Formats: sequence, C-alpha cells, structure tokens
Amino acid sequence: MNANVATRVITLTTKPGKIDDAIAEASEFANLVKDTEPDCLVYSVSKSKPLMGDGPEQIVIAIVFKDEAAMKAHEQTPHVKARMEAKKGEEFLAGPPDVRVVVHVGGFTMRG
Repeated sequence: MNANVATRVITLTTKPGKIDDAIAEASEFANLVKDTEPDCLVYSVSKSKPLMGDGPEQIVIAIVFKDEAAMKAHEQTPHVKARMEAKKGEEFLAGPPDVRVVVHVGGFTMRG
C-alpha cells in the first residue's frame, strides 16, 4: 500500500430495525463521493456482527484517500459540509459514530 494514503474507518451502531436504512443512506453517499472526489480511492460500506457471543450488528465504513490532503479536502466539500450540518443519517444511530484515522504499519493489503 502506498505509504501516503490516508484511511478513515467509521463504525456506526444503529437503532433497532434501522440498519438497512442506514446502509442505504451510507451507500448513496458513497456513490456521491465516487462521482465527485477522484482522490477518494475506496469508500466501502460493510455490515459487521460479533464473531462470537452477542452484540449488535454494526456498519463499518472504510474510506481510503490518495493522501492526507485528499482526506482534508473531502471534509471541505459542499456535500460533506451539508451532511454534517443537516446531521444526515443520525436519525438511524443509537449513539455517536466511532471515527478513526488508520495508519498502515505492517502486513499486506492486496496481492498483485
């Protein structure tokens, strides 16, 4: 993986019965980013559940940008600003999103 890429991982826990609505909304936003931000290399919306034991299903969004400048530019786009201002999607959430910046430090990401 290019050492300059910037990755953000967002984990969302939804209210009961709202995961499909939240996935649809997140996927729609991912398509908007794909169409307008060429320096966003990956915008993956996934569903997770505990491997063992009980716990809620969650949505995990992984976003990979070409570099940190692209990640910062993403935050300044009109669609991100409008989304944040309108608190879009928050009606589906059981609590605040867990947002993290991830730095690749080892292993491999893709065979080629």
